[in-house]
Amino acid sequence: MAFRTRPRHRSIFWVDMVGSSDAKISDTERKEARKGMYEAAHRAFQNAGLPVSAPRRWFVHKEDRGDGAFWLFRPRVPKHRLLDALPYLVTALEEHNRGVPPRKALRLRVALNFGELNFDPEGVSGTWMDRTARLLDAGEFKAEVEKSGAIVGAIASRGFHEYVVMPASAPWPNAFERLTVLVRVGKGEPAEEAAWIAFPPGAPLRDTARMRAARWLLRVRYAAFRKARRRLRRHPRAVRAALAAVLVAVPLLAASGEPRPAECEDRPVQLRVRVSPEKEALVRALALEFERTTRDREKCRRADVNVVSEASPGGAREATRQGWLVRDRNEPLNEADVWLPDSTLDVEQAQAAIQANGVRTVELRRVDSVTTSRLVVAVPAEMAAGLPLSGHTMRWDELLGWPGEGYAFGRASPRASSTGLVATVALYQAALKAPMLDFATLTGDGAAGTLHDVEKSIAREDDEPGKLLCAMRESPEDGELRRTALLVSEKSLIDYREGAPLGGGACGGSAAAPPELRPFYAEEGMPLLDHPYVVVTRAAPLAPGRRRIIDDFYRFLKRPETQEKFRNAGYRDRTGTTTPHQADIPSLVPIVDPSGRFRDEPLMDAWDTARKSARVLFAVDVSRPMAAPFPYSKGTRVAAAADAIGLALPLMGGRDQVGLWEFAAGAGGGGRDHRPLVPVGRPEEDRRIERLSDELAGLRPTGRGDGLVPALRAAIAEMRDGGDADPAETTRAVIAITYGAGGGREAAKLAAGVSADDHVRVYVVAFHQDSCPAGLDQVTRASGGDCYEIDGMATMREALDGIAAGLWGAPRSPG
Repeated sequence: MAFRTRPRHRSIFWVDMVGSSDAKISDTERKEARKGMYEAAHRAFQNAGLPVSAPRRWFVHKEDRGDGAFWLFRPRVPKHRLLDALPYLVTALEEHNRGVPPRKALRLRVALNFGELNFDPEGVSGTWMDRTARLLDAGEFKAEVEKSGAIVGAIASRGFHEYVVMPASAPWPNAFERLTVLVRVGKGEPAEEAAWIAFPPGAPLRDTARMRAARWLLRVRYAAFRKARRRLRRHPRAVRAALAAVLVAVPLLAASGEPRPAECEDRPVQLRVRVSPEKEALVRALALEFERTTRDREKCRRADVNVVSEASPGGAREATRQGWLVRDRNEPLNEADVWLPDSTLDVEQAQAAIQANGVRTVELRRVDSVTTSRLVVAVPAEMAAGLPLSGHTMRWDELLGWPGEGYAFGRASPRASSTGLVATVALYQAALKAPMLDFATLTGDGAAGTLHDVEKSIAREDDEPGKLLCAMRESPEDGELRRTALLVSEKSLIDYREGAPLGGGACGGSAAAPPELRPFYAEEGMPLLDHPYVVVTRAAPLAPGRRRIIDDFYRFLKRPETQEKFRNAGYRDRTGTTTPHQADIPSLVPIVDPSGRFRDEPLMDAWDTARKSARVLFAVDVSRPMAAPFPYSKGTRVAAAADAIGLALPLMGGRDQVGLWEFAAGAGGGGRDHRPLVPVGRPEEDRRIERLSDELAGLRPTGRGDGLVPALRAAIAEMRDGGDADPAETTRAVIAITYGAGGGREAAKLAAGVSADDHVRVYVVAFHQDSCPAGLDQVTRASGGDCYEIDGMATMREALDGIAAGLWGAPRSPG
């Protein structure tokens, strides 16, 4: 019989593995990657309602392409389901990648299109297949995927974007961005073609045991159908037609994707639970167990629990702004009915964001804690041996002295992690010796320099504690992390020591000899992580059935059997007791509840500014007046200036940069009034601190006249044009210590040409009274800096405190 050659309309879903042509990849690795690609694609299709298994495969045609594959769907399959499959594909690939080294992580490019195709016994062909292949292989698209680092990058043709993406529900119309690609048509020159690309987020997979059982039942029924179809050949034609109609209907009904028994009339309540990455694996297992407990006498489940473990970028406040707390009927990916954060602090942040943004459609109701944990200081054993520690206790003020011994800290970001937030609160309270972190405390005298001291000792910061421990697990024997104490949760430390996946699978492997971490607890008490159960309610009241399931899930988590599973996983119960996992983890630990001990906005502002780096050029006046006596043990103004800079140098961290000039009229030769002594650079480079100390000790007045204004002009130009530091991340400053008679008209001219837009702040410390109002304050204020007049070392220290607040704080308003 001749093969039908009439063109047929199909939707095209074409995938290609990123980096599959790398010569370093072995055939075995390629085979494993192909297997992972197909498994991830099939799981994504099943969750999106696309046909991939018999007998629904009648609606799809698949062909392998070595390092990729394509699926062609018949017109009766809704095209928007190809979009729906993308988030599920991301999550399936994330789960696949958790069990493999980073080098073997699987990433995919996806092309979406539709058109008329020709089928023959050898396969499929047509213009639309060729166009889709060219889009998938476009160099511009490949470059965007590499630059993004996304697990899945999708490119849609002009027609698919116009007729499928734009009419689709949110967020798809705004998720795709236009990209012009060069494609070759025939033998002609490459031509520009418009396409649209997107990098979709993940979505929770509904691939539960229930769905697997349904697929097994489907295969059994389909096998029975094929056996019965063979028997039909022995019956007359009319009988065969009647029996075929009945037999075909059975497997098609079973393939509809609804795995519940036929006698179940009501669909289960869909409950979406958002958890932190740390609790992901445990809560997923508990959710499956809870689903089984909701079965009634007819074996019908009343609940279908979807656990979402994606961390909120920027923490609870940013997550609120992005809308994940707000139900949108057109955006099911952003729903959350129950929230299980690590700390009530997350809830307080989210509630503050809801109130600040005027959101009236969302309310967060904290019910109670379902388990607890503690912050712990995890110290590498070699580092602990070099510290004066006894047992497993220490004091916070002792811990803050460890950087002076050459050690550092690691901490998760307080914006993205509850653990990072409570660690930051504990460090700041100890450093400032203040039980309450409010605006007055965080902006008080000396606070900026003190907090910068804390932040410069942070050698490693990630968005999740699991990533910190993952880096420690894979650190080389001579790596700096071996001298870094990590502030993490007790639960994650237990996972690290037991070799378990970290942070919901942040890394699964380990180095040949991962460093041993020892837990230490503060005598004053360790911050509590209370893991609350939070119900997310919206403007519309909860349906009675959904409210019952939410309450039942809470009661299930509080059952003694479930609480025992929490303890076995490394958590503590509400009384603070835990199942001993290691002998050095005590059953009871004094706690401090961080709730109510800080104000969120001032704390985050202080953290943002304290962690900024500074690029500072000190300029010291060595003119004749600097030889004058000064009420100070060393007697002269220039000696006081050198010692003042010596007091400021310890504030400079490893990320900061510092340099030194001296200036006086003609001091630099060749008509210049300045002479560079130490170029600006990082303190640890080129013996810079030692060189600075030597040059400061050798400063002597030259007997020349004042050259302040020309030196300031040159220093501003040097700091504005030199270096590649980002002004948003680094504060650039010129700090001049001078006799400073005022500058007169020259200072006024300089002030007229200085702007805060130059991103160089000017600070002047003047020994001469009335120097600032005589013109220098015009220069400093125009740049966002300040001018200080001093008459002794006490006022010198006050000036240094003010400058520190400016370097690691907000600039002054010009004028």
